[in-house]
Amino acid sequence: MYGRAQDAGLRRGLRELQDADQARRRADEFEARAKRLADQAHRDALTGVLNRRGFGRHLESMLEQRRSVALVVLDVDHFKQFNDSFGHEAGDTVIRFVGSILAQAAGSNFFVARHGGEEFVLLLPNTDADQFTSCCERLREAFANAEPVGVQVRNLS
Repeated sequence: MYGRAQDAGLRRGLRELQDADQARRRADEFEARAKRLADQAHRDALTGVLNRRGFGRHLESMLEQRRSVALVVLDVDHFKQFNDSFGHEAGDTVIRFVGSILAQAAGSNFFVARHGGEEFVLLLPNTDADQFTSCCERLREAFANAEPVGVQVRNLS
């Protein structure tokens, strides 16, 4: 009789461990899903760069920490005309291309965001005037040397 009670207790203990392990796995999955959703809430679906909400979160954090920041604001000239002439799919391709160039040129030290339709911003923490100028020149060169969808870029300033 003692053996059966002991076996039952061991089985019950094993079930409890298995249940706890399953609960831990579910909690980990839930946490991973919550992180993915939070990231999606702060990213632009078309370009993958930060969206306005994500940009605001980083800017707010830097200002609260009293960190110096520089800001680059860009927009795609004549985008509405391009979109009207070539269609929204072509316009989306251009927006993805711009986001990609900005993300590559900015690297991991700066925050790139799509702030509006064809407007982008870069947040440059702890950047002095010389670094800012250098960053802007790198961006200009990156766009000047890029050929989106086989189209030569001209008159970039």
